[in-house]
Amino acid sequence: MKIEGYIFFYIVGLMMISCTTQVNPQKSEIKEWTEAQKRRYFRDSVATCDMNTGICTDTNRFFGCFFNKHYPEVKAINEDDYLLYCLEESYIDTANLDTNRSMIRISVVPTFYTPYCIILEKQFDKTFLTLKTTNGKGGLNIGEFNFSMTQFLETELYDSCSMTLNKAHFFKLPFESKWKMLDGTRYSIEWLENGKYNYINRQESQYIEPELMNFIGALDVLKQKYDLNKWIGETGKIARD
Repeated sequence: MKIEGYIFFYIVGLMMISCTTQVNPQKSEIKEWTEAQKRRYFRDSVATCDMNTGICTDTNRFFGCFFNKHYPEVKAINEDDYLLYCLEESYIDTANLDTNRSMIRISVVPTFYTPYCIILEKQFDKTFLTLKTTNGKGGLNIGEFNFSMTQFLETELYDSCSMTLNKAHFFKLPFESKWKMLDGTRYSIEWLENGKYNYINRQESQYIEPELMNFIGALDVLKQKYDLNKWIGETGKIARD
């Protein structure tokens, strides 16, 4: 009986080793997601997730969790800015700033209306003015990238905007206002110029520096002058629907 018992346990042990051998190769075959797979997951799960963390219980659908998991190599001040990712905009690597690039980027998330991004980039004697939008609703869900347009304008447009930011001492402004509130339209502003870079967040309900308010006011004028409200509406709502 003892010999038969030993044989039984020996056979069971061999079966366990065999199962382990069969499972391990499967684990080694798991590969990192392709960029297309990451984008598809973002569209299907993250973009539709309610931005109220108390409602969305799946932490994998929070943008911060998603981005840190799939893009650990990105080192940017604003790596948690979901709108830039949604609009397929590049993040600025602060450890490797492009000294030849002149760019102002404003991301706007109006409460309950369409998030959008305006990019001003100076190249040679032109200002490239780009508008991008999503189909989401600010404060509720991110939405998907659904519209982009670019105009080629006079270089004075970029120079005027950069002058306004310079008067606001933009490169010395803190990331957030000294009064932290979450209500109202969110403005995220970036400026990259001559190897200098800063990124700030401001909420409509916060204290916003007077000089910076001049820039936000100039942004409204810019939208009217170049007919951008045709696409984003006066309050950010898509006007073409």
